[in-house]
Order: sequence, then structure tokens, then C-alpha cells
Amino acid sequence: MSNRLLQAEFESVLKPFLGRYSSFHFFWKGRVALYAFLRAMGIGPGDEVILPAYTCVVVPSAILYTGATPVYVDINPDTYCCDPEAIERSITPRTKAILVQNTYGLSWKVDEIAQMGSDRNIVTIEDCTHGFGGMYDGVPNGSRCDASFFSSQWNKPFSTGLGGYLQVNRAEFTEKMAAIEVSNPGRIQELELAVQLALKKRLLTDKTYWKLRSIYRLLSRFNILRGSSQGSELSRLEMPVDFLQGMTDIQFKSGILAMGEFPRVQVMRRLQGRLIQA
Repeated sequence: MSNRLLQAEFESVLKPFLGRYSSFHFFWKGRVALYAFLRAMGIGPGDEVILPAYTCVVVPSAILYTGATPVYVDINPDTYCCDPEAIERSITPRTKAILVQNTYGLSWKVDEIAQMGSDRNIVTIEDCTHGFGGMYDGVPNGSRCDASFFSSQWNKPFSTGLGGYLQVNRAEFTEKMAAIEVSNPGRIQELELAVQLALKKRLLTDKTYWKLRSIYRLLSRFNILRGSSQGSELSRLEMPVDFLQGMTDIQFKSGILAMGEFPRVQVMRRLQGRLIQA
């Protein structure tokens, strides 16, 4: 089966959990999807991108790689998401995009923020790295803004080892994404990820999880293996040479298999959420 057929099959198993969209684009990591979309929108030096201050370091890094400036907005302590009023106060003539994050998979006032962006001709992007499969006011996460990006790394709602994807909700933006040139990861990268996936299946248990996670992060930090975040990503502002890469066959295959288990995982996540609220 060709890469294109695998991609189509992967997209088909994602569709039942998504709203309406114009196109899907697959990448080596979720942060790459964000970077690619910012590039497609022509965002660069002199521009500003508003985002929650409570986020992962790789999110502002993707913004910095374009040459744009991240503008941080504090979160509401009750929702872990940004107030629309706080975002509005941060808008300047240089604001070109607003990042809406469903922290821990939970969204808040996304419609208001999306409308705010539309009224001001500012692109809105939903950070759904923890939100795949979630709903907000009856609408799937990722459906309300101009685009949204997801992650399918090790600790996400379902995993392809490493990986991420972009949901574009406006046809004119799909055309712009077509102009972005994305390289293919090398065979060594794909083999390395395949080995990691095999080791996870064989070695990871409730008893070994924390120790193996510590070893994995240590090896990634020193760039001994390609982990969720390389050491260079965490310590430098320069974009890694091989950053803008697409998804591989092994990731598509892993995603298709993982989605077979996703309904069961989704039930468990909802149950855990209710227990926490109780």
C-alpha cells in the first residue's frame, strides 16, 4: 500500500471524531503542523501571534521559527484557558494570529475568540494537541477556528509514537498550504521510530512506565534518539535543519491501529473526568 493510500485510510478513521473541514495535512510532529500553517499564512518578522502563557515550550518555538513574536496572555485559573477579554487587550496592528488552546482537552469560549479574529481579519488557530475526540457545546474540538493542529505523540489521546496533523477549515487556506514544501523523513528516522514503537509494546507496563520515561527523555535531551523534544529544540531558538517534515508510513500504520482502540480510551477518559469533577 502506498503512502497516499495509508494517509487516506488514516484520515478516514479520524473523520468520525471531527467536524467539517476543508483539508487535512500530516507531519512528523504536531508543532510542525503549527509552523507549516503559520508559514502558509505568510506570518513572519514583524508579526505577532497571541497564545496562552500556560503552554508547552515547543508552541512558541514554532512561532519564533517563522520570525514572528509570541505574545503571551494569562489563563483563567478556573478553566486553564484564556479569557476573550484578555486576548482582545493584547491585540495590536501587528497581530496576525490568535492561538486558542483546549488545555487538557477542555475548551472554553472558542466561538467568541474565533468571531473576534474574524471581525478583525486575524487568523485563529485551535491548539488541539490534547483535545482530539473532545466536544465543546456539541461541536468537535478543532472545528470552530480557521485551522487546528493536533498531536499524536506518546502521551496524547492516541499515539503514532511521534506525529501531528493540521485540520484546515477554510478552502482558501487549503490552497495556501499546498504551496508549503514538506520533506520526507529518511529511512533511518522511520526505522528508529519503528524500533521505539516495538520496544514500547514489549517493555512498557504500569511498573516500568516512570523509569522508562525518564530514560527516554534523557536520551532525547542529549540527541541520542529522536524523541518528542530534542535537546536542541529546548535549548536553542534556531529551527532544527530537518524540522519541516511529513508523516511516515510507520506513523500512518500505527495511527490506524491505535484508532481501533480509541473508543475504549475515550470512555475511560470521560469516566476519569467525571471522577475528578466529583
